[in-house]
Amino acid sequence: MRLVVALTAVLLCVDQAAASDKPGPDGAEALFRKGINAGEDSVKARLAFRQAAAEYQKYIDSGYQHPDLFLNAGNAHMLGDELPQAIVAYRRGLQVHPLHKQLWENLEAARDLVGYSEGAAKQRPSGDDWPPLLPRPSPAFLLRSAMILYGMAWLAVAGWLVVRRRSLIIVAVALFLAASLAGVWWGFLEHRIAEHTRQPLVVVTVNGFPMRRGNGSMYPRHPELPLVNRGMEARLLSERGGWVQVQFPGGEIGWLPRNAVLVD
Repeated sequence: MRLVVALTAVLLCVDQAAASDKPGPDGAEALFRKGINAGEDSVKARLAFRQAAAEYQKYIDSGYQHPDLFLNAGNAHMLGDELPQAIVAYRRGLQVHPLHKQLWENLEAARDLVGYSEGAAKQRPSGDDWPPLLPRPSPAFLLRSAMILYGMAWLAVAGWLVVRRRSLIIVAVALFLAASLAGVWWGFLEHRIAEHTRQPLVVVTVNGFPMRRGNGSMYPRHPELPLVNRGMEARLLSERGGWVQVQFPGGEIGWLPRNAVLVD
């Protein structure tokens, strides 16, 4: 019982420590509030939101990976009328926190503003497929939990070697099983992250831009996807001569100028 109580206390401390790691970029938050306070002055508001997004990104680049930072950066881009940059910010957050519910919800809201061409079901990437009733732990929390459970299991084994109580072996087995479950769950999430980051993300920045069959404006347009719109997401395949070869979720492969897309 003491081991169980100790384990519960340790895991609560780990969870609270992770939750207390809140972002604190005061400059970005001040700029965000400035954008809100701008009221009907849309030009001033957009400028403040874009500056706030840049400050949030600086904080992320310095090593802070809290999901609220990615969420705030994406929201600031959205309010600053920077839809492609918002999608990139949400997607970056989901690379680190693949099950974060609010990041998924805001990403889907941003995708609702994208002017998908004919066959929108093919062009829109898949959304959040995690079962709604399952918890959504972060990979870091799962890894820490697996390590702590594994260590506590060996403590239970050590206690059994000293006092030879059967209950300690039962506790040890339960802790080993729990550690294994957390480890497998962590490995599954890491696999999902690796699958999504195997090829760099590309987001189109221009509305109604032609996609070519080759890396030049003299090549014909793609027969199935002749035009792409701002916010459409694809995967980078290659780069050549100032052009990028991309593949969209529907399977279409074509070429776009490098200055017409954002490459994460």
